[in-house]
Amino acid sequence: MSLDEKIQSGVFISNKENGFNDLLKLCGYSAHQLNNRLTTILANTQLALLMMKDESLKRYLKAAEEAARDAGMIVRSFQESTQAMAKNHIEK
Repeated sequence: MSLDEKIQSGVFISNKENGFNDLLKLCGYSAHQLNNRLTTILANTQLALLMMKDESLKRYLKAAEEAARDAGMIVRSFQESTQAMAKNHIEK
């Protein structure tokens, strides 16, 4: 069963070793998917800022842009933590 199939069905292997590996894969997959969506939000927000003529509305777009950047930093931190966990798990 592929990771996508496991995610969709909610089925994960109960074996401790395989379960941890599945969890690491799920974390990486989730971070990747979140990052893809944040990239789209950020790009569209920046494009809207360039096209926006109404200065009073730009502050809302700038707030959305900042929130997307902040969320991206959280995702990167999550990815780094997951990678460190995977590395430590492999070294053991």
